[in-house]
Amino acid sequence: MFVFSCSKPLIFFLKILLITEQYVSSTSVDLTQSALDYLLSQNHTNGIILHDFDFSDEEVIGYYIAFLKSLSFRVNEDTINFFYDEAQSSFPLYQRALRFFNHSETMVRIAVRTITLNIFKVRNVPCAMYVYACTSVPYFSHLTEEMRKTASAINDSICFHNRLVNRSRIEDLVAETSDHLHYIDDIFSLGIPDLTNVLFFILLQRLFLPLYVHSLTKRHLPNNSTNNYKGSSRGYFFHAVSMFLLSQVFTILHQPDLIRVLSEAILIGDLTLLCPAAQATSGEATGDVVAHLRAAHHGKRAVKMSPPGSRLAAFLRTIAGCGCQISSVENVQAASSTLDEDIAKCSLAIQDYSAVNNKSNISSDENQSGVPRDSSSPTSSSSSSDFASQIAVTPLAVPSPPQHDPSERNERPDEAHSQPSAGSGFSLTSKPFLRALFRSLEVGPGTDYDTFFALSLLIAIKQNGGEDEGTLALAQLHTPTQESPCNSMLITKLLDIISDAAKMGSRVRVATLNLALFLLVLITRDSSRVCQLTENQRQQVQATFMESHLLLHNLYMTEPDFGDIFEYEVCRFRSQGLSPSTLLENTAFLFNHVTDALKLSSYQSEGNLTETHKTPAMSPQHGGSLGGSPYATLPFTELEHIQRAVAVFLCLHGYLSTYIFPGTNGGGEPQNEVKPPALERVSALSSFGNIPTSGKVVVSVSDPIDIAAHQIFSCEIEHESGRTEKRYLIISDVQFILVEPSPRKIGWGTVTFAGLLQDTVLKMDATDCHSLSIIVYKPGERSGLTIARIITEAAGTNSVSSQVPTSSPPNVFPLMNAKLRFQNAIQCSTICTLVTQQSERIRASKQVKLRRLLNVQDKPQRPPVHATVLGASSGNRVEAFELRQPNHRADLDDLKRTRLLDMASRRLRTGALPPTNALRRTPASSPVILVAPVSPSLSTALDPSPKESGDKSTVKIQEIPMVDLSRKQTTEASAATSSE
Repeated sequence: MFVFSCSKPLIFFLKILLITEQYVSSTSVDLTQSALDYLLSQNHTNGIILHDFDFSDEEVIGYYIAFLKSLSFRVNEDTINFFYDEAQSSFPLYQRALRFFNHSETMVRIAVRTITLNIFKVRNVPCAMYVYACTSVPYFSHLTEEMRKTASAINDSICFHNRLVNRSRIEDLVAETSDHLHYIDDIFSLGIPDLTNVLFFILLQRLFLPLYVHSLTKRHLPNNSTNNYKGSSRGYFFHAVSMFLLSQVFTILHQPDLIRVLSEAILIGDLTLLCPAAQATSGEATGDVVAHLRAAHHGKRAVKMSPPGSRLAAFLRTIAGCGCQISSVENVQAASSTLDEDIAKCSLAIQDYSAVNNKSNISSDENQSGVPRDSSSPTSSSSSSDFASQIAVTPLAVPSPPQHDPSERNERPDEAHSQPSAGSGFSLTSKPFLRALFRSLEVGPGTDYDTFFALSLLIAIKQNGGEDEGTLALAQLHTPTQESPCNSMLITKLLDIISDAAKMGSRVRVATLNLALFLLVLITRDSSRVCQLTENQRQQVQATFMESHLLLHNLYMTEPDFGDIFEYEVCRFRSQGLSPSTLLENTAFLFNHVTDALKLSSYQSEGNLTETHKTPAMSPQHGGSLGGSPYATLPFTELEHIQRAVAVFLCLHGYLSTYIFPGTNGGGEPQNEVKPPALERVSALSSFGNIPTSGKVVVSVSDPIDIAAHQIFSCEIEHESGRTEKRYLIISDVQFILVEPSPRKIGWGTVTFAGLLQDTVLKMDATDCHSLSIIVYKPGERSGLTIARIITEAAGTNSVSSQVPTSSPPNVFPLMNAKLRFQNAIQCSTICTLVTQQSERIRASKQVKLRRLLNVQDKPQRPPVHATVLGASSGNRVEAFELRQPNHRADLDDLKRTRLLDMASRRLRTGALPPTNALRRTPASSPVILVAPVSPSLSTALDPSPKESGDKSTVKIQEIPMVDLSRKQTTEASAATSSE
């Protein structure tokens, strides 16, 4: 079947190639090893691989790459000789696959990476030497160049082009960067020392150190004319883009030596080390291939043998002694030759080098033994060890690495960067890159755009599995102890971010607050899983939480729909992936600072807002968060401000009750495995939103249920689609359950539908007294109807609704929308009354629990003046800002309300906290003046559940009685109906 003729039409080749691919793919099942050997021994396979096809046809290249990929899975120690010609140093399968490593089609690039990984795994000395000596330097250099191009495209799209229009392009570029890093991590995980050394060296020399790390200090946008990749030179990246790219590196890569050198460059690196004198640097990937191989070997060895704090300097000194140095960003030229040409040049250079060394070795051997010896290529079996030993020879200019015991790294680190004692201070002197990160943690008059990526990078560095305690101790990020605490300067900056986020009108997004709390817990947890915070730091955290608690208390007193808003936000908070790695994958954080800037500018004047949104290209998309996380942007409307305040409270409550003040909610996560808190583990939040009710038995679909233990009603269900079915109805204390009798066990049934009563809407059918209309929503989604109503009303009364970026109404889809038909009207009205009363009891119980959570003694009726933000001035006087009048709701638009929100925020920041007086209410004729309630203790605020010795009446209100209709009563009602 492998008889091939190049003169045949293309369609014939495609058929042959397709059959060959399918046939080779099934050899492991249908062919014995002998048959496979015979199939490959005729060399027709290499003939097909080397044929020059028209690869402009997508169908041809698709079949061709699939054919190569199928063959690569059959390459092993036994079949390698059928693909690799040791005498000619020819490897058609590998060489032709590398031609498509940067193809425009994603699937082709993925297939090429799979092929190369399959070939790297082969444990054959001549083949491995060919891959290492002749192809590793050019291939990894071109791969690094592709990563540089992708990163430059991301930087250009964010800095120079329209971010919102190019969102899909940015997403593709970010995905490609992630694919590159995952591929590199796969190569590292193979554990091949030679390939690891070369890839380690080229990444640091050409990309990570000169571009990613060096750009951390570039806070100003690069010049478009000088930084355009298509131009003659390429400059630095915008520092936020650099932090994002480095965060991806530390999140995906786990090679210990690479991670530790890169960490040292960020934590203690100096500009004099990473910025060599400008000189002409060859852009060709080959250069002196032997020098590159030597630098890779000895540079990696120097890093491994050096103690923490001196690895970066040892690496730079060693590669300089081998004739290499860090590439200068301004003078690196793009590779002008193709990968095939560079591989050919490297092969010739290796052969010339081997020939010269073999002549000297042959002459010395002949002088000693008198027997002539033939020279051979470096990739042959006889000379592989000789070439490896020649590469391992230390050049005279390379200083010998210090003899260091790795077991002493944590006990005796380098003297210049030793672990600090309890009384030692921390300085950012001569640490420009770490100073740039700390500066980004300051949320100024703008947005928290830089802060988000700085936190992401620090978290990625701390959580990377390749780090060691000695490297982290260089910036006091190690696991704290009593003798060696964590970085107090970093903790202070984190507490400032957290404190700022708790204020109304803050410019710290919920996602940024989550990262700040995550990092605070991560760097302060000791080996016993206790957060090492000083008393002052704990008091600051407590004060921040109580401020958020007070804000929600006031919103509860003034917002009539606060209960539904709170439940909706609980559901939304749980649905968001708030882990650092998940947030980093969301590309909305790369360009949502544009939306935030527009919102902030709109707070100043309505004219700015109108002018800004006249240009469709610069206007934020409808929905506020651009289709991404709702916590990716700052709030704008009044509803969004309330939702943000609830989300901040939930975030603080979760972290404090789980990690900082664990109490009874302490988590058992091991060290360095801190996770965003699960709200379902916080007892004070049970039954809110879609959090299950604690202590209540809840059944699911397909669960068996004992029908004899419940009161059942027979009904016919008519769905929206017109389909009808007969089921038994059970009303439990918290659920609406439909049951189908079990044919196997008498008295038992199978649950076919289960919904919560609190999410059920039941109405009598006006045209049929035997029918009920029922709508059951997903757990917690019924509150979305209130949110949709508020957004719709705000859009109808907003005078600039076409220009203000508002949130889209949530899409609420019911689990069931059907009609229930009963045998008689009494059963129908009984079920309607029962479900209605039970739902009201549940909602009343949740209101009691919410008031207890927010320390509210009573919720008054809707006041004549609606106060949304409580502002505190100096002294004991508390002012309430009148934000909207019931009779003049349309007279005060969102812009005016936003100005008042900003005023309240400034007063909250500058003024003292309100005094802890009792709650007082003013006469109905005057505006509502809200006074701070009695401030509860932190333990009460975190876990407000009533104790057994507390008020029993309050506990009784919360409990929901079990529904148990008397069978006798039901029988009498049915008999009465029959007699009528």
